[in-house]
Amino acid sequence: MDESGIAMWEETLGPSTTADNLQDWAHFMRYQLQQLDEMQEASMNHPSIMAWGFFNEGPSDNASACPAYAACAAQLAARDPTRFQTWASNKRTTDKCLEHASMISFNDYPGWYGAGREKTPHDAWTASASFARANHPRKPFIISETGAGGLYEWSDNTTDVMWSLTYQTEILALDIEVALSNVNISGVSLWHFFDFKADDDAQACGPCQYLPNVTPPTCGWYNMTPECSLRPGGVNHKGVVDFYRRVKPAFALASAKFGRAKQAHGQESARRSPEAHEIII
Repeated sequence: MDESGIAMWEETLGPSTTADNLQDWAHFMRYQLQQLDEMQEASMNHPSIMAWGFFNEGPSDNASACPAYAACAAQLAARDPTRFQTWASNKRTTDKCLEHASMISFNDYPGWYGAGREKTPHDAWTASASFARANHPRKPFIISETGAGGLYEWSDNTTDVMWSLTYQTEILALDIEVALSNVNISGVSLWHFFDFKADDDAQACGPCQYLPNVTPPTCGWYNMTPECSLRPGGVNHKGVVDFYRRVKPAFALASAKFGRAKQAHGQESARRSPEAHEIII
C-alpha cells in the first residue's frame, strides 16, 4: 500500500461493541486501549495509513459511551497527532460523540438497506454532508462505507432489480457522483473490493447450487427466502469483483469515474500552479 500510494484506514476491535462494553474500564476498555497502542506500534511508520479507527458502527448514539470514544481518540492523538482519529458511524446525525473525532465518517447504504431504499444516494449524502458542515465545520467529512450487492451470475437481467449487476452499478454510480461533486465530502470508500464469506448465521443458509463442471465455481441458483436474502449463498456480494476476483461492471464504472476525477484534478492543479510539478530541494 505504501509503494502504491493507496490511503488506508486501520482500526481495532469492532463491530458489535455495546454501551456496556464501553463502560467496562476494568476489562474491556483496558484491553481496547492496549489494542490501540499495539496498532500504532505496528503501523506508525507506514505512510499509507491516513486514519486510526475504532468501534466500527458502535453505540455512539448513547451518551454513556462517549467517554470511551474520547479516551480512544485522545490516546491515539497523543502518540500521533498527524493522522485522523475516527470511527465509522452508522448512527450518523444521531451520533452523540462526534466532538471526539478529528474526521467525521458515516456508513450508509441509500438505495439498499431497509428504509434507506427509499432514499437516493444524492439526497442521503447531501444531507449527511450538510449536517457535518453545519455542526463540525473544521473537520473533514467522508463516506466511510456505502454500496450495494450484486450477484456475479445475474448479469443479463432485463430490468435493474435488486441483486442484479445493473442495479449495483446504478447505485455505485450515484454514490460516486455525489462524493466527487459535493464540496463538503472529502472522500468515499466503497464497501467493498471483493465478495467474501459472511458470518455463521449467513452460512446456515448453505452455499448456492453450483453449475456442474464449471470453473471457477459459478452459481446456478441462490436461496433467496427472507431469512437468507441479505447474504445469498452465505456471501457478502457488495464487491466490485466476485469471490474469485471476476470483474463486475461496477469495477469498470468506479475505475472510470475516479480516473476522470483524478485527471481533472491534475489538470486544475497544473492550471493554477504550473510550478507545482517542480521538485525543490
